[in-house]
Amino acid sequence: MRLPSALLGTASVYLVYLIGNLLFRRVTVPGLLGALFLAVTLNNVYISRTGMQEPYVIFFMLLASYFFIKAVITPSTNHYFIWTGVILGLAFLTKYTSFILVPIFLTYLALYKREYFLKKKFWLGAFLSLLIFSPVIIYNVMMYRTVGH
Repeated sequence: MRLPSALLGTASVYLVYLIGNLLFRRVTVPGLLGALFLAVTLNNVYISRTGMQEPYVIFFMLLASYFFIKAVITPSTNHYFIWTGVILGLAFLTKYTSFILVPIFLTYLALYKREYFLKKKFWLGAFLSLLIFSPVIIYNVMMYRTVGH
């Protein structure tokens, strides 16, 4: 039962490496240092060993961040916004704390890349994220109608 947590914890270390390489192009040292620090951090090791849902959240948040950075860095291929939306939807299903990525991504785009708000693939990614998360929204609306909270 704890195997998925361990695998996602290991995959998160690799994602930190990839994100470091994306942010600091052609310099692998920041990616390696970030991956090393995450791999030996006591909290990450503990979380990845236990059967908690945090490794899933960390993995999906890192993967969504990776695709978002790829979408911003490579403007010719905006299909990364679609993948960002899909992964954000899965992250929302995992735990609600992953909603913190939405204002971070939107603030960055509003300050530095406003033209992306006019792209169809950006809105398709946002729609897919909402579509994937829609069962939770429907459940909560029905719960509110039935019970009142």
